[in-house]
Amino acid sequence: MNVPSAPIARLRRRSLGFSLVEVVLAVGIAALGIITVLGLIPHGLEISRKTGNEMASHRIASVLFAEYQAGDWNDLGSGTFTETRYFDSDGVEILTSSSNF
Repeated sequence: MNVPSAPIARLRRRSLGFSLVEVVLAVGIAALGIITVLGLIPHGLEISRKTGNEMASHRIASVLFAEYQAGDWNDLGSGTFTETRYFDSDGVEILTSSSNF
């Protein structure tokens, strides 16, 4: 029994690679995923900035509260603050004798 080899070779040749439709579909799905991830980057940066600001403000408040708790309660004064204190963006106090930064 002789089987013609031409149709088998033709089928084998057609199934070796991806078709144009498959490649375009894969590139489209990949592009959609990349665009979605790139769209989330500004939102993540904004949340990171807000979290950093909140951490700095908590750090400043904890330093000031700790100083008041450690101080003498009879020597608190009238409650008016005359001393100006400076903190950096990380919430660490800047110790300087001049007001020029």
